Amino acid sequence: MQTLFELIPIGIVIAEDMEFKEVKSNPAFAEILGISPEANVSSTPVNVPPPSYKILRQGKELSTEEYPLRYAAIHNTEVKGTEVDIVRGDGTIFNLFGYAAPLIDEQGNPRGSVAAFLNITERKQTEERTRKLMSQVQHQANILNAILSASVDHIYIFDPHGRYQYVSEGGAAVLGCQPEDIVGKTWQECDFAAEMFTTMRQVDTQRETVMSAGQPIRAETEYNTVDGIHCYEYILAPLYSPEQAIAGVIAVSRDISEQQAALRERKQTEQALRQSEQRLRLAQRAGKIGTWEWNVRTGEVSWSEGIWEILGLEIGTEEPGVKPWVDFIHPDDRPQVMEGVEKVLAEGKEYYDEFRVVRRDNTVIWVASKGQIIRDAKGLAERFLGVNIDISERKQAEEVRRESEERFQAFMAHSPAAAWITDTNGQIIYLSPTYVNTFQLFTQDAIGKHVFELFDIEIGTQFLNNIQTVVKTNQVLETIEMAPRLDGTIGDFLVYKFPIAHLSGQILVGGVAIDVTARRRAEEEREELLLREQAAREAAETANRIKDEFLAVLSHELRSPLNPILGWIKLLRTRQLSEEKKAIALETIERNAKLQTQLIADLLDVSRILQGKLTLNISSVDLAATIAAANETVALAAEAKSIQIHTEIAPDVQPFMGDASRLQQVVWNLLTNAVKFTPTGGEVKIKLESTNTDIQIQVSDTGKGITPEFLPYVFETFRQADSATTRNFGGLGLGLAIVRHIVEMHGGTVHADSKGEDQGATFTVKFPLITTVLQPNQDKSLPKISLNLRGVRVLTVEDEEDTRELLVFIIQQYGAEVTATASASEALKILKQSPPDILVCDIAMPEMDGYTLIRQLRTWPKEQGGQIKAIALTAYAGESDQKQALEAGFQRHLSKPIDPEELVEAIASLI
Repeated sequence: MQTLFELIPIGIVIAEDMEFKEVKSNPAFAEILGISPEANVSSTPVNVPPPSYKILRQGKELSTEEYPLRYAAIHNTEVKGTEVDIVRGDGTIFNLFGYAAPLIDEQGNPRGSVAAFLNITERKQTEERTRKLMSQVQHQANILNAILSASVDHIYIFDPHGRYQYVSEGGAAVLGCQPEDIVGKTWQECDFAAEMFTTMRQVDTQRETVMSAGQPIRAETEYNTVDGIHCYEYILAPLYSPEQAIAGVIAVSRDISEQQAALRERKQTEQALRQSEQRLRLAQRAGKIGTWEWNVRTGEVSWSEGIWEILGLEIGTEEPGVKPWVDFIHPDDRPQVMEGVEKVLAEGKEYYDEFRVVRRDNTVIWVASKGQIIRDAKGLAERFLGVNIDISERKQAEEVRRESEERFQAFMAHSPAAAWITDTNGQIIYLSPTYVNTFQLFTQDAIGKHVFELFDIEIGTQFLNNIQTVVKTNQVLETIEMAPRLDGTIGDFLVYKFPIAHLSGQILVGGVAIDVTARRRAEEEREELLLREQAAREAAETANRIKDEFLAVLSHELRSPLNPILGWIKLLRTRQLSEEKKAIALETIERNAKLQTQLIADLLDVSRILQGKLTLNISSVDLAATIAAANETVALAAEAKSIQIHTEIAPDVQPFMGDASRLQQVVWNLLTNAVKFTPTGGEVKIKLESTNTDIQIQVSDTGKGITPEFLPYVFETFRQADSATTRNFGGLGLGLAIVRHIVEMHGGTVHADSKGEDQGATFTVKFPLITTVLQPNQDKSLPKISLNLRGVRVLTVEDEEDTRELLVFIIQQYGAEVTATASASEALKILKQSPPDILVCDIAMPEMDGYTLIRQLRTWPKEQGGQIKAIALTAYAGESDQKQALEAGFQRHLSKPIDPEELVEAIASLI
């Protein structure tokens, strides 16, 4: 029993008393508890276990009384077939199957108990593994069934004799039947269509080959299905039994009709892609282009072959990356490049930059880098990919072009010629700075516009016609053209237009324009000057001749009346004349005196006309009465020559607003001329008529007439058709000039007509019909300034003694105190000693003129007379002289000869 107790593999524990103080265990149970076989197990789980042991039944911890050994003793009963789990302190779990029974004393009472436990831990673990394995097998079976059902592949399993053991639904459908129709049968036993026999024999032969050789076979075949012929790829493989014997064959087939078409297309695509990639590599190599891709998150960088060539490296000799690339960038360009990259990574999408790269051999090239950022859904950068292009040749060309352009622009900016380029349609392509400045155009506004948008239609049409001529003839066209300049004037330009062959094959037209206005003007002015000089010389000669003739005529006309006057006066004083002779003498003296008076009056009228001082006294005038008065004046002269004067007055002539005396002077001069130049027995007609717009006076005669050569000059002052000493008619040639001026002052016109010499003449005067009062050239009644100069001190400076005395006399007549001096230096002394109230100074004086005097005076302080009022009194009467006097410091400018009242009014107005 002791040997059995120690050697049996079943764990046994024995309690010797009811208090369980002495409990023995055999080695098998001690091993389960992890204690020594000699140890008293009274404190083990079979008794009172320490806290490190637990006894569980069906996962629930047992109390002490429920332990099988104690329970059997306490309840004096057997515990059969109980399963418990012991959990040791180290976490080890033992599954035990046990039996417990009480130990009975002689009286039949329990005195202890014994329990035996079989360690079924491995069995339990095996069962659990088996359960899990079965579960996994079932799960795999379910997955396999699902895969087979969903698979596009068709599955067939054959036994060694060729009978179908399994057929997938898709495989049966290919054969035109259901799986249950063919499982357990050979293909010969199945009801297949006759056209499938060849394929089935081929497959069956291949199955037998697999069975005998034990090697899989791959092949393709075609099935004639209901929707046409389909191509299938299939594999036959041996199916082994657990004993590794060939127990059958499994076949898997797939419809590859579409795949084959796709395969052919893929092969074609792959071939095209390979060719495209080859062309791309060649193009990148020829264009010196390299592509790159940077995974921003992982830092991984990839380069194409072109990047290696750009950097001058052998492919694969450098690990692609951001830092190696940055190290190749020129140090001066590196900050700019990094700033651009950081900016596009932070916020941008498109990237472009141009910079220099220092290659391994220290040569420097230019690179253009263009890239794009790929971002995720959150907007964060994922990848950065792009291309680098070697643009060194372009940069060199740009530099050469830039230098050429700078030279060209510098040349054109300083060239006096205005240059341009247009296309054949007249669209502006280029304008030089000189052109822009010459024609006041803005380059940015003019480029791209048509010539008709920049110039008027006349200049634009001429411009376009010249362009077409250049294109057609392919020759340089030289023209002189007119165009508006910057200052608004029209200039003359020497223009050259010529064809330009563009690199694109397009024909352009260039041109240059040189401003030759000054040169042409100088040539014209020189020619004009020569003509003016010739005309002036001729005019001077004519004027000199006219002056001599006029003086001769004037002398003759003034002396002629004096001869009878002085002759008769002498006879009256020295001889005793009869009363009849005295009457003749007085009449002759009176007539010749009146003639002289008229000559002087005409001269004075001409003087007033030349000075613009001839005035009109406007009132309502009865022209019929005016004509009658004039007619009476010339009646005696006409009667002496037996000349008939016929007067024709229209009845409806309205009163005219004008100067009656001056209008009578007009009619009298015309009638006098008519009578003078009409021979004895001739006829003179005077006609007055009116229309709705004007009044017309016409005087005609049958006299000498006017030659066509003299007709244009008939109204000019001092001009006479006959100025010779043998002339038949007297007069100074002033009457008709006075007529024209008076008529024009009334707003009218006068016109002379004659068919020629000895054919008479007609003078027609027309006045506009005006009934309101007009006052042309009439002095306005201005408020008179007080002419009392009493108490005013005046200093006059005049080097001419007679003029100086006249000035003193005139000014003193109005009560002023006058100091006179003959020179400017003497005047300065007087001004320093006692400044007067006003200065009247001549301009042209010896030693110091009036301008110098007033300028020096204006530099003096006010208290010394620096601001004294001053009047310039000079014979220099032009507008420029007046302006110069005022600018020098004078307040007024008066021209000689001076009107006394005008001088006194000027002094009074300044005081």
